[in-house]
Parts: sequence; structure tokens; C-alpha cells
Amino acid sequence: MATIEKRKRLDGSWGYRAKIRARGLRAPITQTFPNITEAKLWAKTTEAELRAGRFLKTIESRRHTLAEAIERYKRDVLSRKSASMQESQGYQLGVWKKEIGNLTLDQLTPQIITECRDKFLRTVTHSGRPRTPATVNRMLSALSHLITIATNEWEWMEESPLRKVKKLRESKGRVRSLSEKEREAILTACDNSDCKALGLIVRIALATGMRRSEIANLRWPDIDLSTGRTVIHQTKNGQRRATFISGKTLELVKQHTKVRNLKTDLLFPSPNKTDSPLSFVTAWNTVVTNAGLKDFKFHDLRHEFATRLAEEGASLAQLGEALGHKTLAMVKRYSHLTESSIQEVVERMNNKARL
Repeated sequence: MATIEKRKRLDGSWGYRAKIRARGLRAPITQTFPNITEAKLWAKTTEAELRAGRFLKTIESRRHTLAEAIERYKRDVLSRKSASMQESQGYQLGVWKKEIGNLTLDQLTPQIITECRDKFLRTVTHSGRPRTPATVNRMLSALSHLITIATNEWEWMEESPLRKVKKLRESKGRVRSLSEKEREAILTACDNSDCKALGLIVRIALATGMRRSEIANLRWPDIDLSTGRTVIHQTKNGQRRATFISGKTLELVKQHTKVRNLKTDLLFPSPNKTDSPLSFVTAWNTVVTNAGLKDFKFHDLRHEFATRLAEEGASLAQLGEALGHKTLAMVKRYSHLTESSIQEVVERMNNKARL
């Protein structure tokens, strides 16, 4: 029940203090207004929110900043995800923290988040390139999951402001393939690199479609050298998957056992810290330049694997399984390459049914 008291202020003016006591509150809720009309309106609105169970969340959203929420999320939620997710989402949330981390959660409005979204899209990264819509959308997704947790589990917020924020339209996806000449050039440059392991690393990428981080974190117990079956523990989506290394690449892996570092079970350990994976980014960039390739990234080796697999007649479902995608949306970019195999299946079916 709300009570309103007329009180004299220090400057001699009069004000009206509204006080509400309710079950579940440690102390009364009070607010002072210059006139009784505003005091009654606040009391009526607040009592309605208390009955609906919203007011306590409103109080919590005023007590905590976005920076506090980010730190709790990183400690309690992000720490349980894969290493690659911790790295990528940790960076994304760090950008949000730097931009609007000082705001309390009740100050996060769709307008503020939209302004940040558009600003991020105009921002040039440390590599000198503008952020892509896909990158900004991943940043929105990271913030959205944090706020969902803060709303549903921590009860720090009433609802997520991101429900009213639209994601940016993304491009269909980049597919950069290698010509036979380019493939030979990149492999030759790798074999001549100062980074002796780079040739094998690139061949594994071409033969399996594994991501750079997945290859870097490969360990000898993960590979069955008799069958080539390889278990990938640290994946982008956090789910383990198996792939197969075969042919000449598997023979090279077997040869690599002769020079393995017995102090670690990593296939490619750092020469300085044997418990850390080898960093080969600089060596890769040098190789790309020496091979004379333009607009080619390490991740494009994964696209090269998927392209060749599709050309061999693999279905979209098989591509998705080989690449470790949860949905088929990411492999739709290769659909035009599988049309011929689909046509063959349809023709065989129709011929058998005499249609």
C-alpha cells in the first residue's frame, strides 16, 4: 500500500514523498516529487509493476552496468565454451564493453544498440579493413545471448532490447577456389618456407577442410594412424566431430612422427612453448605473397576442400557433416556444384519408374 507524505525541503519548498511497502522488499521504496499528482502517478505505476512481478527486475537493471554483466557472463557462461568461442566472443563482448559498458542495463535501448551496430559497421579494424555485416551480426549475437541469460537466468532485466534490433543483411558468402597452377604454387611455397611444418599443415587443410585453430590444436592421441580417423575436440560450435586424413597426407603425418617433440602431444607445438600450439600466421602470409596469390586467406583452403568435394558429387548434407556445420545454411553456397549429381539421381529414379 502506498502512502504519500508532504515534506518541507531544506530550501523551504515543499515536496511529496511516496512510500511503498510490499512483501519481498527488504525496505520501503521511496521517491520524492515536486507535486502530489506526480507522486500518485508514480505510486500507482510502481504498485502495478510490483503486482506483475516486474519492479524487482527494474531495480536490478538499474543496479548493474553492462560491463558487470559482461564480466559475469565471461566468468560463468563463456568459460564453459570452446577455446575458439572464448576467444572470438570474448573479443566481441570487449568491443561492447568499451563502447557502452558504463551504461546500466535499464539504459540499454534498441536505439542505442542500433547506433552501435551502425557505428561498428563503419569502423575500420586493426587490420585496416572495414567490418563486414557478418562480423557485426556476430557481435549482435554475442550481446543478445548475454542479455538473454541476464533476463531469463539472472533476472537482471525485464526483456531484451535486441528483440527490436534488426541484423544486417549479409552477402551470400565468399568462395575462393584455387586453380591447379595456384595449388601447386602454394604447396611449393610452403615446402620452401622457413616454417617446416607449414607444408603439412596446408595439406591437412586441403585434405580435410579443417579450420586453422582445429589443425593448430591437433594432438597425436586424436589421430588413428592406421585408419586416418581424426577426432577434432576444439571446434567452432563446441561439438566434437570426426574426419579422415588419407592418402599422401596421411603418409606425411606418419613421417612427421619422426620429428615430433616428445615433451608434448601436440602435432604442431610452438618452438618456444611446447604446451602451446604453433603460430603460423606470419609464415602463411609470406607464403601467399611468394606464391603470387591475390585475395587468398587460410580459411579459403576450407572452401577449396568443400568445392572439390562437391564436384565429386557430395550432397549438401555430406558437405555439412564434413565441414562440421550444424545447419545446411552455410553450405548452400556450394549448391550449384551439386546440381549435376542431383540431376543424375533424379534421372536414375525416373528411368527406373519409367517416368
